[in-house]
Amino acid sequence: MTAPNLTLPTDESVLDERVRDNIRMLKALRKISDATIAERAKYTSRQQVADRIGGRTGLSLSDVVRISAALGVDFDALLDPSTELMQHVSDQKAIAEAGVVVVGEKPKPAPRKRPTKRTASKS
Repeated sequence: MTAPNLTLPTDESVLDERVRDNIRMLKALRKISDATIAERAKYTSRQQVADRIGGRTGLSLSDVVRISAALGVDFDALLDPSTELMQHVSDQKAIAEAGVVVVGEKPKPAPRKRPTKRTASKS
């Protein structure tokens, strides 16, 4: 068995911020609240989750595992740079709805609605 090919920064604060950014991105894409994460990850309050994601409380390995499970991804997905994280996200509709544009791709224009033609009824 080979280990996943992760490029991790050597500065711990950079890695912490990457994990927090990825959590925020997944929360937005999946439209999941802090309260939902707290419930799924067995935290006692929404504020505990908000404090961890916001950087007011440190993220432990246990937090990363619990929060990733609540978001429906493997914990190592939260360690990936955001461009690689996008490959882990399978819900393309949520990506489009959130307006996320992957670097190098042009955003797709919104579909245009054509005005309906009204025909006068002849009596």
